[in-house]
Amino acid sequence: MKTCSRCGRASADTANTCPYCGLRFSYETMMNNYNAQKPNNNRKKLIILMCSLIGVVFILVAVLLVVLFMRKDTKSFDFDCKGYTSQMNSLLGDDKLDENKWVVFNDTGDYKYTEDSFEIELGTDTQSKKVNKICVGPSDSETGIKMAAASMMVADGKTEQSTAMDDIVALKKGTEKKVIHNNAVTEYNTDKKSFIIKPVNSEAEIITTKAAEATTAHVTAAETTEEVTEEKTTEEQTTVEETTEEETTEEPTEAPTAEWKQAYIDFLNDSDETKYYDKYALVEVDDDGIPELYGAGNFHMAGSNFIYYDGSSVQSKKMMSGFAYSPKSGVLKTTDMYSGVSSSAFYSFSAGVLTQLDVANEDVANDSENSGQDIWYKWNNKMVSKEEYYDNLAKYDYLDTTPVTVSKQEIIAKIQAY
Repeated sequence: MKTCSRCGRASADTANTCPYCGLRFSYETMMNNYNAQKPNNNRKKLIILMCSLIGVVFILVAVLLVVLFMRKDTKSFDFDCKGYTSQMNSLLGDDKLDENKWVVFNDTGDYKYTEDSFEIELGTDTQSKKVNKICVGPSDSETGIKMAAASMMVADGKTEQSTAMDDIVALKKGTEKKVIHNNAVTEYNTDKKSFIIKPVNSEAEIITTKAAEATTAHVTAAETTEEVTEEKTTEEQTTVEETTEEETTEEPTEAPTAEWKQAYIDFLNDSDETKYYDKYALVEVDDDGIPELYGAGNFHMAGSNFIYYDGSSVQSKKMMSGFAYSPKSGVLKTTDMYSGVSSSAFYSFSAGVLTQLDVANEDVANDSENSGQDIWYKWNNKMVSKEEYYDNLAKYDYLDTTPVTVSKQEIIAKIQAY
């Protein structure tokens, strides 16, 4: 049946004109009437297709959410096996490691790298293949120690190389069980003689470890104070006893070497630390009449060594490679660059006491408009603007004197002649 557009009455589908009002039906009118009565199968198919697509998308989103939920607690470093190799070689200053020489354990999926003097094992997450554990050994060899220090630096991108070396010595001697810096925890496996570095599992672990470190430092400081008090008491008693003795008019035939001079010479000749430093310089950081010693490392990872006399014995502090100061100002700085990060640390030094003032870190690797990465600046481990960073840095521009180093034999002669 078709409907007349003029009178609205129905007529047969085959009629060319309306039998009631005589209106002639056009071809378009006939087709519209026909289509209005034909089932719309295409629309039904389209609706079914859209529902199917929505169902597939929903399933994919659900699977993705499940995967993310299962992996949200996965702890790993920001590099894979290849990236670790690249950063290690960058820190060591050569192509010590070959990324093609890693051997994978089929049962665990971990990677192992073995050479004559050291071996490294990388534990990897089964899904992301990111490194979540670093095991470096043997620690007895010099190379092993250097590799462990480099591993700590890579695992914990904000740890200074000098701090890493200090931590390794403390762990190896047993004075520390565990060391945490930022988001990496390092332990020493005495059985296998290797260092194990893992990401920190929780903020609670950081807080607990830091509290333990602070307690240990407090106890050590208290013990040191008691020892100093006892020494002073003994010295006072000795002074009283010497005062009561009869004075002598005899003069010594030869003036003895000053205590600090002999202490420096003994340190240079006997300390195990000196094997990492082959060039030295006398520096006058403060104005107490006793110079300090600067030791330059014989390889990049050794950094530098600041050696000073605290009034009773020689103390040393491992620092970054760069070293500068302002003579007799009581302030010095140490600098270095690793993994694309430029680092600086500033210290005050007076009367045999070394105190850290500020620490600065800058993302040098991406410091370009075309790098495509966010550039960051940190002052005392807090993110700051570029302007604030350089304003803080400018306060130390006067630290521009760098030491001129000589051999160990020459520095001993300079100490004696000082």
